[in-house]
Amino acid sequence: MGDGIKYDAKEWIPVVQKAAKNSGGLRKVKGEPITETTLKRFTELYTAEAKLATLVKRYQRYAEKDTRKMLAAGRKKDTEDQQYAADIRQLRP
Repeated sequence: MGDGIKYDAKEWIPVVQKAAKNSGGLRKVKGEPITETTLKRFTELYTAEAKLATLVKRYQRYAEKDTRKMLAAGRKKDTEDQQYAADIRQLRP
């Protein structure tokens, strides 16, 4: 069997936490509205900054949620493995 899927909480948790930390490195973009100009380039720039800020915030929420899911999946796998191991031990004479 040898080359199956392997889960080790000592390896999984740090990898997930590192990924979460890296996704948190995005900083919120703060655009300052320009109220004294009607130049299209400036107004479009402000609009783009506002959209980017929204996207960054949405991505950060997604990454947080995804991190929680990955950690929960790891805990579930660990629990199932322990249960399967206990079931196998009970079957042995």
